[in-house]
Amino acid sequence: MTLDDIALLESTALWTKTELERHYVKGFGIFPSADPDDNYYNQLWSRDFAHAACHYFIRENPEAVLDSLMTIFKHQDAEGCLPFRVEREYTIFKIIPGFDRVSKPIFSMFEKIFHNRNEKPLYEKDDLINAGDTIPVILITLGYFSSTSALGKEFVKNHAKQIADAIKYFQKQSDPVDSLAIIKGPYPDWADTIKKSGKLSTINIWWAEGLEMMGTIFSELGFSEDALTFTELSRKVKTTIYMKLFDASSGYFKADVGDPRLSTVASIFGSQYILDATQAERVETTLFKRVRHTTGYKNFDPEYVIEKILPIQRILGNSDYHNVNVWPWVTLQNIFVKVKIALDHPSAEIQTRYKNEAIEDLFLIAKLFKESGGAYEVFLPDKSEPAHGLVYASARNFMGSLAGYHGAYHKLKSLHWI
Repeated sequence: MTLDDIALLESTALWTKTELERHYVKGFGIFPSADPDDNYYNQLWSRDFAHAACHYFIRENPEAVLDSLMTIFKHQDAEGCLPFRVEREYTIFKIIPGFDRVSKPIFSMFEKIFHNRNEKPLYEKDDLINAGDTIPVILITLGYFSSTSALGKEFVKNHAKQIADAIKYFQKQSDPVDSLAIIKGPYPDWADTIKKSGKLSTINIWWAEGLEMMGTIFSELGFSEDALTFTELSRKVKTTIYMKLFDASSGYFKADVGDPRLSTVASIFGSQYILDATQAERVETTLFKRVRHTTGYKNFDPEYVIEKILPIQRILGNSDYHNVNVWPWVTLQNIFVKVKIALDHPSAEIQTRYKNEAIEDLFLIAKLFKESGGAYEVFLPDKSEPAHGLVYASARNFMGSLAGYHGAYHKLKSLHWI
């Protein structure tokens, strides 16, 4: 790389760090957008928080992680379910241009006057979308937080019963035969504009990894009975994922047991958490052939038919949102798989190749942000342009894009590759 290339990587890292701190409000937590006029401002989304916490805030600002977790667990319901979103402004108004400025006053009128509360938690089936991934991604966050921070370990210790209750709640959705979670509601995971249900790869991969992490942490904290239960269940789920959701001959993870389409995000996290470096390299080859585009990786191959897209997104002219367009955080997350291959693959030639590819992909995203003028939420597949719908505007400095970049940058920097 040239000195100018390295300078771009470093300046982007400094900028993303500055921007990320603007996404945090003390006493509430972290939310996807930092500017009041942006979509998703004043809203703590559990899945977005989890991603940003693991890539940035646990390392750089653990107090923000603690605030977010306190908000999430404060709203745990009697069954053990955690909220997938906690609002201080209504999402539906934030995403419709012209209505965003009335989101806060209307929220205050309805929630403060009629419900006497300052924030509104939403759970599964409370909204147009569901969130079967909430508990799995929070478990992973707790795992990273408690393994790297005394503050995190103290939180897990003090909230052990609530965490166990959340696990028991989620486990009720599992098939007793193969231990995979069965997601019944539509629009259930991060690609929440696409209708899908069943034994979804992404959610089960996160579920298995979160259980394994909680098994380790609970054991360290002396909760041996729960620890053994979590560890054994994790092993069962990972074994079944490998058998039923991984297409070993083609080299990718399927969307779900009944849907053989390639899921990019499942393939990335499955490579991180379940496969060895040799198998992960096979997946990378498949991803490059089938979903790689100029601006990064698309999410599915083949794409979902239009009837599977959330109706409100079709009305807003945003059908390509998760289905066709490219999300920077996905490409950035994949850098960690390339690092794994570069460190652990038995072939020195392949190690060198993937080390170089990891660096090149980070530079690709830095250049993409610079050329487009922001760390946008979502991009067109083959142009350095943010992908806006007819009326929906992609958030300009989206937390997922910022955190994904900073996390990948920090990883490569710690390895002295850049």
